[in-house]
Amino acid sequence: MGDIRVEAERVSLNAAASAGDNTVSVPAHQFPTATSIDYTKEKYKYAAYLPYSTPGRQPPLEEFVHVDVGLRADPEKKHLFGVSGAIVQEVTPNVGTEIQGIQLSQLVPEQLDDLALLAAERGVVIFKDQDFADIGPERQKKYGEHFGHLHVHQMGTHIKDYPQILPVYRDAE
Repeated sequence: MGDIRVEAERVSLNAAASAGDNTVSVPAHQFPTATSIDYTKEKYKYAAYLPYSTPGRQPPLEEFVHVDVGLRADPEKKHLFGVSGAIVQEVTPNVGTEIQGIQLSQLVPEQLDDLALLAAERGVVIFKDQDFADIGPERQKKYGEHFGHLHVHQMGTHIKDYPQILPVYRDAE
């Protein structure tokens, strides 16, 4: 089985094969290149969300008690569906619900509990035109913690100072 070693500013993946030892070395810090966005902090509105790599391994996962916040929800989801101006549409009869007229960033704990139950029941919940990127990583982290223990991924990048937030983004193209 292979292992990962971090040496100075490079990460080495050692995949020992029967034909010999194959080692691939790549820079430990890699940022997107050749995109339509200029990633300088002065020009990019969401510079706080740029990917950041931390060489090394995360500590092993530890056991924790999960509390399903959907169990606290109103079965009718009145806190969520009762928002003035909310429009709720099923995408298909069994899977998917689209909700318009609600900002995720403004939901209170009872509404988040209803959202957890809805997501468990419908599998996919769609909210368009959100301001979630504008609330910042600290509030996003607290938002996610409402639903349970946050996981730190071993692989991939994260937002600087927030290893619990795995950036997924696209540029204008």
